Amino acid sequence: MTVPQEPLRIGVGLCAGLERPQGGLDPEAVARLLERSDPGVQAEVMPDICRKPEQVPDLASRTGARRLVIALCEGKPPVHEFQSWTRKAGLDPYAVELIDLTRWIDGDGASPKDEDDAILVLKAAIARLRAFEGSEPEQLKLRFLDRGGAVSRRSLMTMPPWTYEAVPAIDQRSCLGKDRCGLCVPACPFEAIGAGVGISVDKSQCEACGICLTTCPADAVRWPGSSLAQYEAELAALLAAPRASIVFTCRRATAALDDDHDGGSPFPPGWLPVEVPCMGMVTPGWILQALAGGAERVALVGCGYGCGVNYKAVVNERVSYLRKLVGLLGMHQPPEQVRALFTEPGQFPRPDELRQALDRLSSPQESERENGAPDGLTLTEPVATAQAVLALAERNGAAPDVSLAHSASPLGLVRVREETCTTCGSCAGACPTGALSIETRDEAVTLSYDPQLCIGCDRCVPACPEQDKDTLGVESVTDLAALAEGRVTLKRGSIALCKRCGNPVAPAAMLDKIRSLLEDADQSKTLLETVTELCPDCRGVQTTGA
Repeated sequence: MTVPQEPLRIGVGLCAGLERPQGGLDPEAVARLLERSDPGVQAEVMPDICRKPEQVPDLASRTGARRLVIALCEGKPPVHEFQSWTRKAGLDPYAVELIDLTRWIDGDGASPKDEDDAILVLKAAIARLRAFEGSEPEQLKLRFLDRGGAVSRRSLMTMPPWTYEAVPAIDQRSCLGKDRCGLCVPACPFEAIGAGVGISVDKSQCEACGICLTTCPADAVRWPGSSLAQYEAELAALLAAPRASIVFTCRRATAALDDDHDGGSPFPPGWLPVEVPCMGMVTPGWILQALAGGAERVALVGCGYGCGVNYKAVVNERVSYLRKLVGLLGMHQPPEQVRALFTEPGQFPRPDELRQALDRLSSPQESERENGAPDGLTLTEPVATAQAVLALAERNGAAPDVSLAHSASPLGLVRVREETCTTCGSCAGACPTGALSIETRDEAVTLSYDPQLCIGCDRCVPACPEQDKDTLGVESVTDLAALAEGRVTLKRGSIALCKRCGNPVAPAAMLDKIRSLLEDADQSKTLLETVTELCPDCRGVQTTGA
């Protein structure tokens, strides 16, 4: 008999100050609601937790939780203090989520819908923590603190003058290495990733932008607090809301909105935020997954590249691709439902300006819409885009011949000239995602291709020894028919068998090519037969004369 596993215990501390003289939230009611909706949650109201993070160990002890969510009534919390007290409680310092609810409870415009949004954000934080796998020393960077900011007296006396910042690290067990992949190296805008014996991150150079996380096709980047699994869990929780809209905000834009807090939420009712380190890490698949999960609109709010990453052009190109694709998929909404909002260089968005911009986004026409994330929601490209495109096409009855060639397409399309392909398998060996695959079984060899796995990286092209015959080509294309068909056979051929022992030698087409090269070079008949008719073991016997 299988004993059901208890859900991971999550402790939630809600600041008593969430209840305002003129509205706000009832923290006690929210605590009970969270407990009813999730049996693994134990919530309690805590006095002045915003200013007294030293209460964190007591919360962990009383709830018996290994993960903590702190709902704050004041903005700009001392993150390093909460992490330090979380560590003192014997927990991972990144096992705490700080949620600033002032965006939804302050100002004259606060409404019941704002309260619903605030509770959804708390549920999403709980979901993020359930997906948290813990941090390791190689994923942390030492950073000295600026003591010029506000700090509690107790923390000043007991906390060290430094903290640890989480940065990505490469899981060498999953990494494909520079020979088969290496895509993260040129993708890093800070040149923090190098390819020596293996791919590695220079923590002193890393600015934690997250672009490597969504560039890696092998899911080999480990980043505590910002893993793909955590973002997947957060997005899935937010998409459970009816008629939700998703707004991705970069870290600096979020900080600027908090600094310029004007007594109201920068997000209109129904707009649910997902904060990311940098807008450059949000791929088209993220937006398409949100739309496939029922999001009415999706916006991306950047910082005007004041951070130095300067991904504005890249993000705008992705949005251009998405708008065209949305239209081709027959969705009954205007393409403006996907939009990027950037300020001028060096400037940051203001809350009132952001509210107005989001309000101006076209609302989709009424249509039957399924709420909730698609089965197996993933943010890993290219599967994220492929999966969402197929779901959206089926829902909206898109024409089967939809095809969009675009530089921002996360998907590629490989073409092979069957008459010149020798099924040598070099292209499959160079493919980092397994889109191209070579399989030998019995006396046959098969080269197959799955467009749902193709990122259009072009690594297969220079690997092909028949490229002078234009045998292999790749385009950045999102093709619905190809995605729907799935893995297909590009060429099937026979395997030549050793005339001495009967073991496989190589694909017959490949040996024919070698034979013609040797004949053109006027090589001896013995060498010709040794290379093309004997397996490696028997060649050794032939060479030694045994």
